[in-house]
Amino acid sequence: MKTETKKAIIAAAFEPIEKKIFESTAPIFLVTKNYEILNLKSGAVVLDTRNCDVEATWKIFSVLYQEPNQFFPMDEEPGVNTFMQRLFTLKYFLERSSHLTNNNKGLISAVRTIIIALSNLEVHSIKIEFSPLRLLVDKNELRSKKLSKPQVRVIFAGFCHQREINKQELFEAIAEAKQNYL
Repeated sequence: MKTETKKAIIAAAFEPIEKKIFESTAPIFLVTKNYEILNLKSGAVVLDTRNCDVEATWKIFSVLYQEPNQFFPMDEEPGVNTFMQRLFTLKYFLERSSHLTNNNKGLISAVRTIIIALSNLEVHSIKIEFSPLRLLVDKNELRSKKLSKPQVRVIFAGFCHQREINKQELFEAIAEAKQNYL
């Protein structure tokens, strides 16, 4: 493949991601183990993986996840609508990236289980507590056999495992991901 063609492909794949990060006013971001980059202060999703090249996004998160000791468990208390949006975004990303890994089917099923469990309730607040790992809906623990499955617990833990990263470090991770893209 010609160098110019390779550069054009990489630019097309990563440019929308870089643009989102560059345009964000946040100096520090929060990366979760569920393929999310959030504004640290507002909790708003900065990088919506539904609108990005799936392989470029996968490469960026592969770089960000190389150092698991950078992630710390924290309780997560997203708004109900925000949490549902984050679940749908995660499900969509996992479906689109299923050709890159083997374990996505179980995770997709786990996300569906959570969505269905919450869709049948009138929910005002959600909190995911890391220790012990549990889902609180309107301050009451939501219990069910389906929600206690290991894959579902992996999704909950993914929202709780977070890493703060500044804009420059994020651009460095993108640069490293570009090196491994083609």
